[in-house]
Amino acid sequence: LQELGVCKNILDDAVAIVVDAVKTIATSSTADWLFSLKHRAIKNEWPLSHRSSTGEVKHLIIDRSFIDADKTRWIIDYKTAQHGEIANEEWLAMQAGRYTEQLHNYYHAVNSFDRQFNTDVVSTQCALYLPLVDQLLLIDSPLL
Repeated sequence: LQELGVCKNILDDAVAIVVDAVKTIATSSTADWLFSLKHRAIKNEWPLSHRSSTGEVKHLIIDRSFIDADKTRWIIDYKTAQHGEIANEEWLAMQAGRYTEQLHNYYHAVNSFDRQFNTDVVSTQCALYLPLVDQLLLIDSPLL
């Protein structure tokens, strides 16, 4: 973790968060589905570049993406945030609000890719995976 830039003074807390996330993932049916090898076109830490509607080239790294058996493309972004004293529903709404724009950028890039290379994809679903609370938080697709 230090090589990734975690300061020494918070290293113990960071390690505890990682351990908690791994413990949750190890026993989670949601994580079992997310990390299943039965999906196709599985990408992890997927580097993808995309030209936005304004002409700006965006270079993205998508945590995980795959196409499920129903031909839905999933775009998953991992977040290790914790809700602390905030009520769970309020906290989930805050997370959705905080990361919707980021996931919409991913959506546009992946949709462009799929139109060229995976023409059988019938829908695209963005989601945040919050392993500390074992929550898959669906994010509405952007209006096109």
